[in-house]
Amino acid sequence: MQTFHYFGRRRRPTTAFSYQTTPPSAVIAYLRHDFRGMMELPDLRLENDAIVSNVRHGTRHPHEFKNGLSSYAEAKSRHDYLTDRMRRIFSSRERILFVTRNSDESTLRELRGGLKTYNPSLRFRIFNVACDAPVSAWEKSVPHWQAALAEADAGESRTLSGLLRDQSQRFVRHLREKSF
Repeated sequence: MQTFHYFGRRRRPTTAFSYQTTPPSAVIAYLRHDFRGMMELPDLRLENDAIVSNVRHGTRHPHEFKNGLSSYAEAKSRHDYLTDRMRRIFSSRERILFVTRNSDESTLRELRGGLKTYNPSLRFRIFNVACDAPVSAWEKSVPHWQAALAEADAGESRTLSGLLRDQSQRFVRHLREKSF
């Protein structure tokens, strides 16, 4: 799962999801736990490919643990900082684009419900990228992700033009009514 702000300034702040592979079930767990307690040492294992995984939530952490589990304190500190940021983002009214892959409709429904329960005012879209490449072969899924993000860009442009039209109409109305 990846998250992106869309709309307005194009930006993608770094979050915990930027550094880990996060299945939708783990996103729902993050929401239910208010982004707290999601990287606890008893839940972590070093896999055969030297990547740390969270066996309780199904996340994989290929970028956070420079020296395996011996770098837990540093990784946990960074993760806590990034989840604090996520809490602020998910509690805001900013628009967020969620990109996931190969999720079935019931998973997407549960994800939508979890997001709406966490913040009923959250404005978001979910793109479900269909990709037959294994998760471990991330480079083979790049064209699929690029296509999904191009679709998001196209949607953003349509949305932005509509917003600009609405804003200009409001501005003209304020001028006519002399209400500022």
